[in-house]
Parts: sequence; C-alpha cells; structure tokens
Amino acid sequence: MRFANDVIATCALGIECDSLQNPTNEMYKMALASRPVGFVRTLKFLIALNIPKLSKYINADFFSKNVRSFFINLVKTTVQKREENNIHRSDMIDLLIEARNKNSNLNWTYETMTAQVMVFFMAGFDTISTALSFCCYELALNPVIQEKLHQEILNTLYSNNNKLNYDIIKRMTYLDMVISESLRKWPPALLVGRCCTQAHKIPPLRDNEVEVLLNAGDKVLISVFGIHRDDQIYPDPDCFDPERFTEVNKKSRNPYCYLPFGLGPRNCVAARFALMEMKTMLVQLLINFEIVTTDKTQIPLKIGKAHMSLSSEKCIWLGLKARKTENR
Repeated sequence: MRFANDVIATCALGIECDSLQNPTNEMYKMALASRPVGFVRTLKFLIALNIPKLSKYINADFFSKNVRSFFINLVKTTVQKREENNIHRSDMIDLLIEARNKNSNLNWTYETMTAQVMVFFMAGFDTISTALSFCCYELALNPVIQEKLHQEILNTLYSNNNKLNYDIIKRMTYLDMVISESLRKWPPALLVGRCCTQAHKIPPLRDNEVEVLLNAGDKVLISVFGIHRDDQIYPDPDCFDPERFTEVNKKSRNPYCYLPFGLGPRNCVAARFALMEMKTMLVQLLINFEIVTTDKTQIPLKIGKAHMSLSSEKCIWLGLKARKTENR
C-alpha cells in the first residue's frame, strides 16, 4: 500500500513522500482513512454509487471531515503554488488546471478538482496493492514461472546496458503474461457496473432458466470473478498459467471474457498506468529478491468476506530471499 500511495501522490499531486521510510506521514494516514472498509463506510459507498440522490438526502458523506479538508487544502495549495510560480510537472494536477483554463464553461471549484483527484486515488490505492499481493503469492507458489520471469528481466536488461525505462518494460512479454494471468485469476474489481442504454433480451441457455429483459436505464452488475473462473472459457481456471495470454491464445478467446479493467468507453482510464506501475514494481523486486512462501503462508489461499473488494481471508504472508550478486 505504501508503494501505491507514493506513486499516486507523485503522479497525481506532484508530492514526494517516502512511506517506507516515513510510514506515519500525513498523506499515507489520510489515504488509509479514505478506504471503503468496515460495514458503515462500505454501506455509504454503495449508496453513493448506486443511489446518489438518497446519499445526498441523508447526507451520507463517504469521507470524514478531516479527510475532506486535508485533500481539498492540498489540491488548493498545489494549484495556487503552480499558477503563481508557473510550475509544470505533467501530472494530473497540470491536466486539471489546463482543462479548466481552456474551457471557461468549466466552473471548477477546488472541491470539484479534488473530487477528480480522489477518484484517481481511490481507484489505484487498494487495487494496485491487492493485485501485486496476489501476483507475488502466485509467483511464490510457482517457482518455475518466477524463474522464467526473472530470466526474462535479466536478459532484457542485459541487452539494454541495464537501463530500465518505459519502452524496455513494454518489451517484457512474459511479464505482461504473468500479470495478465494474475489479474485473470485474482481480479481486484470483482464486479463491473454498467447502465443499459437500450432494451436488450438475454435468452436462456439452460432448461431451468428464463428470458431476462433489460430496459434502458437499468443498472447491471457483471461478475468479473465469475467470468474469469468459468471453466468453459478458461480450462482448469484455478491453475495459474501465464500461457493463456500468448498472442495466439488471446486471439482465440472472446475479448469480453477478460475484464480486470472493464471494456468499452467506460473502462478504467488508468489501465495502462496501473499495469506499468505493477510491472515496474515486479521488475525491481525480482531483480534483487526471490519471492518464497513461509510457515505463515496460507495454502491454498482463501478469499476474505469482510470487504466488498477482493481480499484474502488472512494476510498474504510471503518471504523475500536475496539473490546472489552475480545473478543481478
């Protein structure tokens, strides 16, 4: 979580905070306080998401006053400082300032700008942490796959004078396959919500089913986890197999059967950002360490029931074994 917090803080707000060295920094504490955990906060989140009029009527604020004040003041101070000193960082704050200045009809207050930042923040804080945790878990349980990935990383870096940048990470095809399979087996977003724009009939597939009629305006929840674990789409779905995501195998499947970021015009706008963040973290981790199981590692892993997003029943306990210098 600390890694995800620092990346978003830098890329969205232009703020440097080392949450590993300084775990009690204000940004990280407020990030933890903004998470949708616990029954009451989860209920408020669901009401705000699905019945916004009711949420406004009962004044069911999802964020506490302290969290709201902290982020609004942070965005306000950052925007004012940049405009006064003509500072540009090519991050989300810059994009919001540019959008506001180019369109005079956008009467954006600091609260409105903060809301955009918070959507980005909430979407990438827990989800990235969850996705990386489950991916590391699978690598620990599958040392052959982990070693193959490690060798790809070493070979790619060696052929590029040990330089690491965006283009080099994009060239690591097996890395992309490993992360894709991890997101297939353990999608952080268990459900995807959509609103129907026109009437549609879903015919029954089995004798005991009935036809379902969807009208325009109906809201639908799609089970990402259910689709990703469907053995008719992904044979032996509980098996961790990155080979499912070779170019040949991907083309042989219906593209709508893989939904970690959703699909279509309403898909996750930060999908590429999230993937690059995960890939960068795994490359740096596997260069220096081997991920291993410990006595505390739960095998097989069981899904927790306390949160509305993907979580493990117990903490994901893993060990890191330093790699020999000559293998780096």
